[in-house]
Amino acid sequence: MFDYPLNGLANAVYLLALAPPLFLSPWRFMRISGVSLLLALAAEAFEPAQSAAVKAKVNAVFDRIEALLAEADRAKRQAQAALAATQQARLRADSALQQANRLINAFYFYADRFALAYGEKEGQYGRKDRVFYFIDKNGEEVPKLGRWAGAEQFDGRGFVKVKKDEGNWNKPVLVDYLLDTLGRSYRVAYDLPSLDPAITALDLAGKSLDSIPLHVAVAPQFGSLGPVK
Repeated sequence: MFDYPLNGLANAVYLLALAPPLFLSPWRFMRISGVSLLLALAAEAFEPAQSAAVKAKVNAVFDRIEALLAEADRAKRQAQAALAATQQARLRADSALQQANRLINAFYFYADRFALAYGEKEGQYGRKDRVFYFIDKNGEEVPKLGRWAGAEQFDGRGFVKVKKDEGNWNKPVLVDYLLDTLGRSYRVAYDLPSLDPAITALDLAGKSLDSIPLHVAVAPQFGSLGPVK
């Protein structure tokens, strides 16, 4: 291992000086290396002929310490950068959440469940149409409530006035319906003269009527819904 002889105490001291392995942790290595340097210097004092070897060992220890310090500094800077990036990501997430909450609060949600929205959706004939539809509080479309050519907000009775386009691609025909929260739609009339056999709901809200004609009240076409007042 060595090309020069080691004798007596110098031999033992010098071997101890060479002891710390390079794979020790930085701080443990530095503590052990401090002892090793003292032992190495003691070895030099006992054995002056080994001065060059001892100096080489001292230089190697300092080189290793500098490398470990540099490595520790890099790790610290990387940790600080990662922490800063995490904090920035959290701030962006908080900002996005606040923005989403502001948008949600800007909508009227009937029974805290459904809100009216308007936007471009794929419609008939594969074309993009701008339609009315309903969303939940996650901003997701509620498919059971459908898409409509026109729509209002849900009222206090749990119904919403909607319009369905029953025409063709170049000639729209808008037909009035009432829609409930279960997604059931009823062809609706809003006054008595508009009644016809296709009407399944009669909405007389806001009309000044003392009573509903009997033939209207018992009309079979209204089914279980009956006239909506």
